[in-house]
Amino acid sequence: SLLSYFFFNDTATTEIYTEQIVGSVRCVQETDWKHCKSFINDEDFFERINQFTHQGPKSSVPRFAYINRLQKRLERFNLEQVEQYNIGLGRLLRYLQLVTDLRIKDIKLRRTYQQRLMQEREDLIEKKREQDSNKETALKEAKEQAQANEEEFNEQEWEENWLEENPPIEIPEEVVFDVDEDVEPEAVSYTHLRAHETPEHLVCRLLLEKKK
Repeated sequence: SLLSYFFFNDTATTEIYTEQIVGSVRCVQETDWKHCKSFINDEDFFERINQFTHQGPKSSVPRFAYINRLQKRLERFNLEQVEQYNIGLGRLLRYLQLVTDLRIKDIKLRRTYQQRLMQEREDLIEKKREQDSNKETALKEAKEQAQANEEEFNEQEWEENWLEENPPIEIPEEVVFDVDEDVEPEAVSYTHLRAHETPEHLVCRLLLEKKK
């Protein structure tokens, strides 16, 4: 999770949570601005920003640091006005807007992709059940036909011919969903992947839908 000190100005006392960027500090409005500024001026600040990644599962964070809540708080700020006040804070605000947006898109993308993998696995399981049932029926009919014709039935040969015409269906391992504990579950829903759509196509579609 990440959070800039200027997000939280609703109460007299605010806890600042920037696990991978700044650290955690108790910040009081106005009287503690210099304290907050010292964290931004810390020599490791930009290195921590550089190390942060918006991708992949994340461990739990305090409720106020949920990524969807941070995104809503960011919407209160006008980038142009912040840049007029201080170009450095404007750049930081823009970075945070981008990274929270990318984080939520990453969660949606991975959940949607894993949901599709799970659906594909279920479809394969159903196809295998149908194939096994068809094989059993075909084997029974072949035996009855051989018996009716008073012919010797070679089950091994029949099995080889069946497998040649009906390749076995491989069932992939069970899908393990990523755990994203830095977002409220109800805030991020699955986005349906259309037929033949790749994860890369989904990213482009999400970006275009946002522009609309």
